[in-house]
Amino acid sequence: MTKTVLITNLNEIKFVKVSCKHCGYAMQLPVKTWIEPNVQLCPVCKSRFPVEKVKKFALAIGSLQDNLVDDENLSDFKVEIETEEAKGNHEKL
Repeated sequence: MTKTVLITNLNEIKFVKVSCKHCGYAMQLPVKTWIEPNVQLCPVCKSRFPVEKVKKFALAIGSLQDNLVDDENLSDFKVEIETEEAKGNHEKL
């Protein structure tokens, strides 16, 4: 399954949401100020919960926002993020 998320302004991104595919538990990770969650396993079902891997993605978005803050043409483009779910292995990220 492929999902497309359309963002009209890059500065609209405030959080990256990490969800457990096994039980549905979700955690929002901020893109600007990183809060160090001490979570390696899902608090509900104890499946692997790769917060550290998502951390780099969230911080990269925040860094991009900081670098574009002075750009007068920030509203002249859109950003699309397309994701594809891994087939067969829910543990892999």
